[in-house]
Amino acid sequence: MVYTAILQKLVYSTGPCYNHPLTCPESDHGQIPNQISMFLQTPIYVLSAIAEIFCFTTGTEYAYNQAPKKMKSMVQSVGMTTAGVGACLAMAFTPITKDPHLVIMYSSLAGVMAVTTVLFGAFFGKHNREKTLLL
Repeated sequence: MVYTAILQKLVYSTGPCYNHPLTCPESDHGQIPNQISMFLQTPIYVLSAIAEIFCFTTGTEYAYNQAPKKMKSMVQSVGMTTAGVGACLAMAFTPITKDPHLVIMYSSLAGVMAVTTVLFGAFFGKHNREKTLLL
């Protein structure tokens, strides 16, 4: 998300329309985009795909292996419910994703992710340390 915020700031700093891509008169009725290479977006999609693959697969396997035998489907359903709630929240916030406020949105997401990561590590990191000691 940090890279995405930086890239969006770069999009807003190039012409012809700057903060309002495809909406200014210089864009020839939305035909001329801001002059930035689309290949700069590649890392966003590659990193997102890698994160989805590793996190979803690892999380599912960990939850399945650590759950008691009779609760495996319950643990899976809680995980899927969490993903569903996240998708609903993402859909609820899509109306605010408009130019020229995308840099703020991506920066906010990066900040929330950083805080969540620290809190998750603080609350649940001890479980990993306990498991490591048992090995």
